[in-house]
Amino acid sequence: MSAKKVFNADEVAASILKSPKYRAIAPDAVNRIAAEECQKGGTDCEKRARNRLHQIADAFMNQKEQSMLWNMLERGDLDAALGQHASTRERMATREEYMSLIARHCPPGGIICDAACGLDPLMLGAAGYAVRGLDIQMTCVDVINAWARRESWDVKAEGADLLGRAELPKSDLTLFMKLLPVLDAQRAGEGMRLLSLSSSPRVIVSFPTRTLGGRGVGMERNYGERFESALPGEFEICERMATGNELFYALRRV
Repeated sequence: MSAKKVFNADEVAASILKSPKYRAIAPDAVNRIAAEECQKGGTDCEKRARNRLHQIADAFMNQKEQSMLWNMLERGDLDAALGQHASTRERMATREEYMSLIARHCPPGGIICDAACGLDPLMLGAAGYAVRGLDIQMTCVDVINAWARRESWDVKAEGADLLGRAELPKSDLTLFMKLLPVLDAQRAGEGMRLLSLSSSPRVIVSFPTRTLGGRGVGMERNYGERFESALPGEFEICERMATGNELFYALRRV
């Protein structure tokens, strides 16, 4: 009987990062997922790792949209840039309601930590907020930092794998926009662990109410019921808002 082939996680990660499609994903995330899939065994470990990375990051902004971002930066076209990422593209239709929600829970001059930020720090920075963004998509990170430098905003972003992260930037408000289900799909309970890790007095969490394809399949009710029943006692809900394709909860630390 031939020996079972053992795949080296570092080699699998290096192979994935050579691909233009995945080169812009934070290396820590690629390394972690490659290691997890290699540990499971099987000859398709690299394929499984690529599929997971697509579900986590690439589905929200494809390669064409990533390349277009730099053109938007050169032109200074903020709205066009925001339209290149699925989450901010959806949120633009309800921007006034979203920014009003932020204003109700972040003091003037306050700092916002935006976990899995996408391009949201551009919208927040344009409104005058200081932002510390974290995202797995390095193209978002690079564009945010370049745009902030040009506009002299107090906005900074860094590439980050949030699964298992030990700390979050100190802030007055922490945002977890559509993040908790993504984390829980990778590791049960990870969403609530990261929520409890935040040190800010206020937190806003959101959930999608429709699929990326636009289908409504009871997501608002299902996510809402599960979140409210599992919310740690250190938080209380001070506002619930459903608008566009998103369900928001504003939380107060008690």
